[in-house]
Amino acid sequence: MDQNGDIIYKAAVNELENGEAEKFGWESFTIRKGTYISEVVADFMKNISGVRETFMRLLKVPHLDTNGYWVEIYFDQKDVRCMVTLGPLKSKDYY
Repeated sequence: MDQNGDIIYKAAVNELENGEAEKFGWESFTIRKGTYISEVVADFMKNISGVRETFMRLLKVPHLDTNGYWVEIYFDQKDVRCMVTLGPLKSKDYY
C-alpha cells in the first residue's frame, strides 16, 4: 500500500533472460522472500468474486505482515493461488 492506504497493483512475469526488463525499459521488481499463507481459487473465471473473497479471508489472519504483499499466481488458464505475507508470530497468535 502507498502512504494513503491505496493498494499498489503490479502485474509481473519472470524474465526469460537476465536483464530483459532493463532492455525494454520495464521496471524490475523482486518479491521479497518470506512466509506466506495461501489458498487456491479453482476455475476462477467462473467465480471471479472468489478471488476477492479469498483475499478477505486470508487478511483476517492475526499475524499478517502489514508491509507485505498480496500475490496472485496464475499457474494455468483456470486456477489462481492467492497469497499474503505473514509476519512474525506473537504469543497471542498461538492457539
